Amino acid sequence: MRSSAKMLVNDARRLRGTDMDAVAERLAATIRLGEHASRGSIVIGSLVGMAIMDLARVETDKLLQADELNAQQAKVINDAFDRVLTDDPYHGLEAVETEKVMMVAWIKSEYQGENAGKELAKLFQYDTAAMSKDQRRLSQLNGKQVATLADETSRAYDEMIDAWQAEDPVGELQRVEVKLEEGKYGLVSKFILPALGNFRKRMIESEQNLQRLRSELTAVEEGE
Repeated sequence: MRSSAKMLVNDARRLRGTDMDAVAERLAATIRLGEHASRGSIVIGSLVGMAIMDLARVETDKLLQADELNAQQAKVINDAFDRVLTDDPYHGLEAVETEKVMMVAWIKSEYQGENAGKELAKLFQYDTAAMSKDQRRLSQLNGKQVATLADETSRAYDEMIDAWQAEDPVGELQRVEVKLEEGKYGLVSKFILPALGNFRKRMIESEQNLQRLRSELTAVEEGE
């Protein structure tokens, strides 16, 4: 999807100055592609959606700065934002909620029996590096103990989901992440929970950039 987005943007650059209607159509298609990518209901999908959207935003900004879009062309690009600028741009909250269900269910079903902790610890041992202290502790646990830790991970996700929707989401997520590093949600959580504070911050900044761009496109549409 990212390769396709780059192709669309590069083609828009090729056509700049010769067929601006086609340029607008390609940038609108890039925006729609970014929205589609973010509907994967996992965090990586949201991240890819943001990256694709940024390609379209930067290129559109250049056209606006150069005053190269007419009202109809601005409208074509602007209309593509209708499905993006919603209550949950990039479906970020949905992605976190989905990953909570997937991750906890996967751990409980995949890692059972006496060697559950040992097998799970191997997953987090990169290359030939020696196991960390936390990995060694995890490797000593059985399936029942791992399942209990998975429930702690579920609780950590719940707190992250609440923080995501708080008045100061970035600050609240960072507070949860401090507790995560301190081991307040158990060993498994320390290994598998993503750092959502930066993710949420990037989403907020991206949405603000898109809202600004939409305002500028609307002004061109209305001849201001």
